Amino acid sequence: MAAMIAGMGVAFGVASVLNWAQIRLAHEQARRRQRGLSAVRAGVALMTAMQQHRGIAAALLNGDRGFAPRLVAKQQEVGQAMAALDEVLSDAPELAGSGRRFASIQKAWRQLQGAVQTLPAEASYHSHTALIQQILYLLGDVGERAGLLEHRSASVSMLAESLLVRLPLLAESIGQARALGSGYAARGKCGAVGRIRLSFLEQRMRVSLSRVVAALESFPLQTQAADCSDKVHALLNVITDRIVGAEEIDLVPEAYFAIATEAIDACLALWQKTAQAAEQAESSATKPRFQFTLITGLLMLGISAGASWIGV
Repeated sequence: MAAMIAGMGVAFGVASVLNWAQIRLAHEQARRRQRGLSAVRAGVALMTAMQQHRGIAAALLNGDRGFAPRLVAKQQEVGQAMAALDEVLSDAPELAGSGRRFASIQKAWRQLQGAVQTLPAEASYHSHTALIQQILYLLGDVGERAGLLEHRSASVSMLAESLLVRLPLLAESIGQARALGSGYAARGKCGAVGRIRLSFLEQRMRVSLSRVVAALESFPLQTQAADCSDKVHALLNVITDRIVGAEEIDLVPEAYFAIATEAIDACLALWQKTAQAAEQAESSATKPRFQFTLITGLLMLGISAGASWIGV
């Protein structure tokens, strides 16, 4: 009898060790995802500053010199965002493979920063957009290396997909519309090509917004999602009525830029709340396993103590 109970104690001991090993692995994966989320957050901040720089440059290069001081200030902000992302990537060993893409982004930014005020408006827009596309690729690369989309909880994976793909794509569509619209407002006209480009972006914004709302509808993010939807639709109405649908644009670049920025800020506010929800879901997903392991350990100690008592 004592031997059987002792054997059970050994079995529970082995099970407990295995459970603790699984817990350590789960917590390391959680820390890896947390570091990845921090890097993605820094990447979104860089993307946001780069989008603003693109829009400011568009207005400036299309003739509104009032944007010149803002361009210099925004370049400093982009540099700070670059440094912050560099620091986060350096502190995460699992993200070392993303360094090559980030280095190419840094190089492209230095080239663009030095030449932007001498570029034609169209060339500036395309150079900025290509650079922002690389930042979007970097976000996906970081998310993959950090395992953000591989969580055993479907809800956490859905939140991660919104953070890595859905919300950044929505924000970038708005950012492109902000840059193009600011340039057209500075010139006072849109033209046939401009109408086609903005109409395409309008449609993409509507589709992206609907996907974001659908992905987050089961989470307690309704307030932020509704605000984001309201701000985006307000921008869409301005584009339709006062940019695309107007023979002569009477909206000053500063006013249009502000309306588009409000829409992007609402997207970013939703992004931040979604990130918080992902962190909370991550914490909730790991806690039950930890409690189970503690209970298993206590049972093991109790059975071992019982075996010792019987054997005396």
